[in-house]
Amino acid sequence: MAGVHLCYYLWQLIHLARRVHREVGFDLAHHVTFGKYWAPNLSAFLEGVPSVWGPVEGGESAPISFEPNLGPRGLVYEFARGLARALGELDPLERRTA
Repeated sequence: MAGVHLCYYLWQLIHLARRVHREVGFDLAHHVTFGKYWAPNLSAFLEGVPSVWGPVEGGESAPISFEPNLGPRGLVYEFARGLARALGELDPLERRTA
């Protein structure tokens, strides 16, 4: 699954949207996400084109009081999600999107 998310991030770097925008001229760019706010939307970099980002979510975490019931796999999952969100919030491309 991590490979899918890496591809999701990297495909935007090929500048296809800029090329198509030069040819067609977008009125609006709407980027539908995987449901996480901590991944960038590079359509926000199209000059002169309003950008809609979303729907987005992914900011929630399991309450600490649930941790004893998550089990080892659930704890690792929640830790990994928290780490991914923290790293995403440091990403300058994501910060530009927001």
